[in-house]
Amino acid sequence: MSIRVAFVGFRHGHVQAMYKAAERLDYVDIVACVDEGGPEAHGSSIPALGVTLTHESLDQVIADVEFDVLACADYYGNRGGHVIKALEAGKHVVTDKPLCTRLEELKTIAKLAREKSLQVGIDLTMRYSPEYATLAGIVQSGGIGELSSCMVTGLHGLAYGSRPMWYFEPGKHGGTINDLMIHGFDLVRWATGLEYAKVIFADAWTRRAPENMQDAAQMALQFSNDARYLGDCSYMATAGFPEHWRFLLWGTEGTIIHDGHQFVWARADDGLQEMTPRNQPPTNDPFEDFVKSIHTGRPRWMSTEECLAAEAVAVQAQLAADTGQRDMPIEMV
Repeated sequence: MSIRVAFVGFRHGHVQAMYKAAERLDYVDIVACVDEGGPEAHGSSIPALGVTLTHESLDQVIADVEFDVLACADYYGNRGGHVIKALEAGKHVVTDKPLCTRLEELKTIAKLAREKSLQVGIDLTMRYSPEYATLAGIVQSGGIGELSSCMVTGLHGLAYGSRPMWYFEPGKHGGTINDLMIHGFDLVRWATGLEYAKVIFADAWTRRAPENMQDAAQMALQFSNDARYLGDCSYMATAGFPEHWRFLLWGTEGTIIHDGHQFVWARADDGLQEMTPRNQPPTNDPFEDFVKSIHTGRPRWMSTEECLAAEAVAVQAQLAADTGQRDMPIEMV
């Protein structure tokens, strides 16, 4: 039996990977496509994918179409509402990151998913990279001891003019921390097994971007074992100069560094260690992992609960930045 997928929102280029995977997988049928913003909101993804829109609203799709999964890549501020509607209708949901932009939305999403035994997925691609999976495996197997401190940077280019213009419109983007650092929060949590206890500080502001978009963001968080997380995920990368995610983890027995160029693991008193694969994702495609799990019943590489936990940290760190709160406890959803 095929998995029937409905797409809502084609406003971010990341939808292209999901849509192409849905076309490629022989057990997936695309049964509906909708973008509520009208032709002027489509950006480049509609023509690039050759998509024909089938409906004018998600409400029409839910009322008229039989489907199993909603795939969402609308602008960030719209996603939470779409996800909640789909879950209320008994559908599984997979989105580009972030899942939503407001904590109350996330609480509702978590409640519905658990009550209705529905799957929720976020397209967190680092989880599906063999290199990052190896980093996580080394840490999980005690390769650096217990985490003491870490530093994570994920700078991006602003790309004003080529980036979708809704990024710069009020209420649509929802904040740079929630947009970008969800990757870093998730990877370190996965690697260490530690939960985040509080946001010591978070700040997000406008430095070079047009009004209404935060293009600069920094934060510090505390883990349950009193270790610290320091991060920067600004849209400050120099035009034409490639930036990479950088992870530096210091533990009680060693250090691990991954920055896109070098991958270094050192043990106390033992020096450099050989990098060998420790975790091997079943696929490099989060969308494929999601729909295959529904199709076959096998567990996902990244579960619904892990997705909800990653979004919980990101949306609350963003909240701390937006409200100026310090030492804000992180609430589990």
